[in-house]
Amino acid sequence: MTHLILGGGGELLTKEKKVQIVSALSEDFSKATLITFIDFTGLDVASMAKLRSSIKSVYPGSSKVKVARNKLLALALSNAGYNTEELGEILEGPTGVVYVVDEDPVKVLKVLSDFRKEQKGKPQIKGAYFEGILIDPEKVEEYAKLPSKEELYAMLLARMQGPISGLVYTLNGVLRKLLYALKAIEEKKS
Repeated sequence: MTHLILGGGGELLTKEKKVQIVSALSEDFSKATLITFIDFTGLDVASMAKLRSSIKSVYPGSSKVKVARNKLLALALSNAGYNTEELGEILEGPTGVVYVVDEDPVKVLKVLSDFRKEQKGKPQIKGAYFEGILIDPEKVEEYAKLPSKEELYAMLLARMQGPISGLVYTLNGVLRKLLYALKAIEEKKS
């Protein structure tokens, strides 16, 4: 699996190679819960490697960072069912994609947001498809602050346990009072 797809002057791509790239990206994009478009200008190779490593650590095999020609990205997105006309300026200039296949996208957004803080705002976020909906860079930052699905499930369970625990304590109290009353009646009769 290649993490860096050259083509912006790095190497000549044959038609067969382009077809392979578009096919692989289309397959991933069709299952992606998040596709974030970034401008990696100003990041050196070591920083890009660190970003890849950080993203990959969240969901090994399911979260990826790739760089490709904008035309190939547009074709792959179109093949995956996305409306590429709405992307406008997003696919202009150097573009990389950070995406997640079949997983919770918020965790990856948190990692990307933390990385951007370390790198003084780089890479620049151009926009993203979040669960199939195109969102602007500001929304991407807002979504990065949301709790992950796991955290939401834990919060929900905690909220549900409160009333259930209260019911158990109430029922135990009623049962305890009944037992005391029965014991008092038994002692009175004897």
